[in-house]
Amino acid sequence: MNHAQLLAELVATQQGAIARHQLPDQSYVWIRRASRRHSIHKYRLLGFFSRLLGLPLLSPVQNFGGTAAIATEVHRLTQLRQAGVYVPVLLACQDDALMMSDLQSDTLEHKIWQANADEAVRWFEQGIQAITLVHERGQYLSQAFARNIIAGEQIGFIDFEDDPIKVLSLAQCQARDWLCYLQSTAILLNNKGRLNQARQIWQATANSLPAQMRDEIYRTVMPLRWIRHFNHRKFGGDTVKLASLVVLLDKNG
Repeated sequence: MNHAQLLAELVATQQGAIARHQLPDQSYVWIRRASRRHSIHKYRLLGFFSRLLGLPLLSPVQNFGGTAAIATEVHRLTQLRQAGVYVPVLLACQDDALMMSDLQSDTLEHKIWQANADEAVRWFEQGIQAITLVHERGQYLSQAFARNIIAGEQIGFIDFEDDPIKVLSLAQCQARDWLCYLQSTAILLNNKGRLNQARQIWQATANSLPAQMRDEIYRTVMPLRWIRHFNHRKFGGDTVKLASLVVLLDKNG
């Protein structure tokens, strides 16, 4: 099958930036087309505050969209696949688009959301194990949110339009992966009443991390420790998300 030809044909009529397509052999693929370039200005304020506070993990990772984002995703998919990380197979690419395989399962976010409380904790732990394996292979993910983690027979990862290694060290990129993952799962586990169990699992993982990486994670979040007392929906969804993250990361429980 000529994936390059199919990519050229399908992307010509695709409306959105990313869409799922069924090929003549009945298999499914995803096609990402170059989106409009993003402005640099939206990154400058966050960059200023990350430097002011001395918190590099908050440094914005610039995604300018356009053909640059396509080239970045092609590079990262290839790099991660070669390292043995379970990511989509790159089937074809051109300057303004790429075609990749479908990992054919739900996101980890959806799995945790629909699971019972004990199953949710098990999915959370599987996500931790999968990210640990990525890091052991000397790699990093960038957008390691639960919505970008595919949970099937294997745990896989998607969405690589930006590359944090351009602004952070490898250790900082990996620490950022943990913050993304924990931030996106803490509220789900809080809603299941299993935040304390998840905290114990995370603490066991944190204790095995290099001290510098662990310190980066806690130094970024612990100035907000006071917000844990606002862990109630009456304070609004965003506040509860942040409060749940702080509780999950709190060494003292």
